[in-house]
Amino acid sequence: MKNYTKIVIGTFLVTLLWGSFDQVSAQSNLGGWSYWKNWIRSHYSPSYRRTDNPVVRERYLQSRRQWPYSRVERPEQSTYFSENTRRIRFSPTRNTEPQNLASQYEKLQNTFYSSNRDLVVSAIPTTRNQPVTIIDNTVIPVFEIGVNNRAQTSQSQFREAILLRTMTFQMVTNSGIAQNPENFDLVINGDQTFSFESNGSVTIDFLNARIAQGEDLSFSVGLKVNDPESTPNQRGALKLRIVRASGVTEIRETDVNPFLSGSTISPFITFEPTIQTTGTPVLSSQTTRRILGENLSAGEKAYVLGVDLSAHFDDMVVEEVTVRDILGNNIDASTRGITALDGQTGTVLGSAFFSGGQAHIKFFRNLEIPRETDRSIIFQIQVASRVPDGNNQFKLDIQPADLIVTSLSNGREVPDANKNFSIDAETFQIVQSGGSIGIFPSSQPNGFAVIPSTHTQVYRLSIANPSQQNISLGRISLDVALEGLDFPSGRSADDFDLREIQGSREISGTQFIPTLGAGNTVRFDASNEIPIPRNSNVEFVLKLRMEDVPGSNPGSDAVSVRVLGDNTFGKDTLTGLRLSGKNFIWSDRSAQPHTTTSSDWLSGYLVQGLPSNTVVIRRQ
Repeated sequence: MKNYTKIVIGTFLVTLLWGSFDQVSAQSNLGGWSYWKNWIRSHYSPSYRRTDNPVVRERYLQSRRQWPYSRVERPEQSTYFSENTRRIRFSPTRNTEPQNLASQYEKLQNTFYSSNRDLVVSAIPTTRNQPVTIIDNTVIPVFEIGVNNRAQTSQSQFREAILLRTMTFQMVTNSGIAQNPENFDLVINGDQTFSFESNGSVTIDFLNARIAQGEDLSFSVGLKVNDPESTPNQRGALKLRIVRASGVTEIRETDVNPFLSGSTISPFITFEPTIQTTGTPVLSSQTTRRILGENLSAGEKAYVLGVDLSAHFDDMVVEEVTVRDILGNNIDASTRGITALDGQTGTVLGSAFFSGGQAHIKFFRNLEIPRETDRSIIFQIQVASRVPDGNNQFKLDIQPADLIVTSLSNGREVPDANKNFSIDAETFQIVQSGGSIGIFPSSQPNGFAVIPSTHTQVYRLSIANPSQQNISLGRISLDVALEGLDFPSGRSADDFDLREIQGSREISGTQFIPTLGAGNTVRFDASNEIPIPRNSNVEFVLKLRMEDVPGSNPGSDAVSVRVLGDNTFGKDTLTGLRLSGKNFIWSDRSAQPHTTTSSDWLSGYLVQGLPSNTVVIRRQ
């Protein structure tokens, strides 16, 4: 009886355990033994609790927390190629199979990390053999590119994915139309455009596009003109090359330099546009960039001429220009050359020395003028360190025959009859020793008071010497007019006083002797030449003795003052220029030795700030 009872109870327990075993096995979709084998390995294997790789350990523990609901969902990866461009999308990689902890951990334990040779960028040139004959927005195919993670491992080994970061392209051997890379855009997959930098390069950012073992990405690369309407129909050629690519491993995040294979430099892409013109090519010119004439000192650089050029009915290039002095003075010895610059970019176009009064400038790089647009050329002169004695006034000019311009539609030079010029250049003057001078208004008094029999401050002016040489002052002339006021006993030289100011203090003593000129002119001759040191300013104040006019309105009383210059050049002794009636006299101290009787005194011709604007000072 006891044995029978034992048999019944044992049979019941075996049946119960076998039913539980079948139920769990069915739920796990695995064979009964396979399930329990994996369960025992994952829970009792001593290696699951320890690992030398912290990354593997963390991945394993994270998988345990997620099991059995672990489903790896990778979001769709989008790549931005540039901050100003649209996205380029690659197909997502998804793994929706249930994760087996034991096999996942086993893969992590046996991870093979990727190397530089695992990511390969293969390029196949697709450039057509025939040249481009029409400048439009048609895409020119250049490359078909494939990026492949070619790592090879066994089924029991896990190879980490590689993330593609950037790829850089560059134009090389540019000529003609391709001399300006900014005329072109790089095109990906036929519709996504990216601008080239001025150095001809462009870097595409893939924002870590994921490429797993055995996967690849492929895309096409092309070129197109970004603005066909303004791009010159000019012959030229270029090549496009893949400079570099960069990536990073997914787990360790270490840099990967992909291996470039295939033809990473394209064949020549040539441009031979056909003749396109809508009328007779005409080049017009006008001086809209005003460059004022002035005194230039020895060793100084200054802009002396500016010209705006306009192309009509055709695209044109300027290849060379001749600039000549029309006053016939010795510009060869007074200068150390002249430079032509692009007025828009500041790029040096060419330079030359004057010979026989003219300088022939052959451009290093042709200046392109697209049809119905303007380009400007500015000319900068370099003054010699020692200027010869004599008349050093100069005025530059350009004649139609002096400008060599080629039509891009037919490659022929534009005839002089089709060049409409209007050059409005200013005369400039070079002083011998390097001194320079300028007149500037100072901060004016807040009105003035009328005190009988007393000279009152009414106007201030500054005389500046910005050069590296000392200069001297010999005469200042002012135009002074009163409104609602009068001078006591009529206008006389005693009613005027001009004094130097140092800080807020007037220099005592008589520095200037006033004399009356025609109209409202009063001249102040220095009793002794007044030195103005280099890189300094000297300030003067005009004082007047005035009285009220009976019946006038004090609220409308005013004094107007203007500093006078000279319309002609003069160079003589101080006394000689005073006798000739010059309004402003100064010296660059070029004579050796310099005195008031030396012939290095100059008139106020082309002195900066002369004549000055009229300043009106109201009564307090």
